[in-house]
Amino acid sequence: MYFDAPRAWDNLPLRLSTEEIANPFEIIHSFFSAHEKCRCSLILERWLQSVCENKKCKESPSSLLFFYDRLSELIEAAFLISQLDNTRRKSVLLAESEKEDFCIMAPTLYCAWSSSKFAENKSNLLWMDFPRNLNRREFISPYHVFKKMFKFYKLGQWRHELHYLFNIALSKEGLLDDAFDTDILSVRKHLHKLIDAAHLIDIREFRLEYITSINGGENEEIDK
Repeated sequence: MYFDAPRAWDNLPLRLSTEEIANPFEIIHSFFSAHEKCRCSLILERWLQSVCENKKCKESPSSLLFFYDRLSELIEAAFLISQLDNTRRKSVLLAESEKEDFCIMAPTLYCAWSSSKFAENKSNLLWMDFPRNLNRREFISPYHVFKKMFKFYKLGQWRHELHYLFNIALSKEGLLDDAFDTDILSVRKHLHKLIDAAHLIDIREFRLEYITSINGGENEEIDK
C-alpha cells in the first residue's frame, strides 16, 4: 500500500477518549452492542465487494459511515490491547484446552445468547456467531489475532487503508481505477479475523456473565 513517511501521531489512538484508552475493552463491548457479529461481517463484505467491483455499496452511506467509525475505534482498541499481557484474561483458554474433558465446540465459548433461557432458534444463533475465520490457536487465544494484524500493518497504516477504502466505496471509482496499491484479500482476512476475535473476547469477558445472571446463575442447555 502507499503510505507516506510516518508521523509522530500515526501510531497513536486518535479516535478514543482518555477513558477509552485507559480501558480499551469497553470499545469491544460497545462495538457489539451497536452491531451483532453476523451483521458486522455482512457490512464488511458488502463494503469490500463494492470497492472491488466498482459498484454502489448495498449499505446506505449513513450505515457505512457508522460502521466505518466503529471499526476504526475497534482497530485502535485492538492495537492498545495487543500491547498488554493478556495471558490471564478470561477469554484465553490455554489451561482449559489441556483438560481431557475440554470441548472446543461448547456453545458458551462463542455464543452467549444461545445459553439464555429467553433465546429462540438457538441453532441459528450458533451458526451466525460461529468464528469461522479463526484457526484453533486463535480460537483458544483470540489475542493472537491482534498481534498478527499489527505485524501486517501498523496502526497508522490501517487507519490510512480504511479511510481510503471508505472513500472508494462512496465514490464512482473502483479499486482498480486508482494507483493505490493494496492487498485487498489480506485486508479482508485480517478484518474478518478482527471481528471474530473481538467477538469471542466480548462473549467470554462480558456477555456470558450477564446471560448467566439473567438465567438465575445457571447456563441453559442447548436444545438438541
